Amino acid sequence: MLDELVLYILDKPGEFSHALDALSKGDVNVFAFSIDEAGSYAIIRLIVDKTDRAKDVLAQNAIGYTVGQVHAVKLPNVPGMLRSLTKLLADNDFNMKYGYQSMLATPDSAVVIMKLNSDNGLSALLAANGYIELDNLP
Repeated sequence: MLDELVLYILDKPGEFSHALDALSKGDVNVFAFSIDEAGSYAIIRLIVDKTDRAKDVLAQNAIGYTVGQVHAVKLPNVPGMLRSLTKLLADNDFNMKYGYQSMLATPDSAVVIMKLNSDNGLSALLAANGYIELDNLP
């Protein structure tokens, strides 16, 4: 599983850029992100290389955040692989609460980042079906 930073910022021009500027100056690299609208706020989900450093930087810049846990699964970057993964999850009563995708350093693979309704038995199910679950990126 990976740590996921969830930022809560005003939904207006420059706010996301401000957060990224602070992280960049703090030597934190963003591997993946997702943005959702929530009224006058934006909910930004980030996977970064240095979670503890990112937490310090965000706190120093008065940027609100929480930390959660998500799963990251490496997939070949070919048609049908995401469908195969979601079918396996559904067939085994796992429900994806949300997800997003990030490319790795090579164009032949992608990483699906997802929050599920349960973690019980997921790692074993993925491994038994040939999927690679990642503990860090890249």
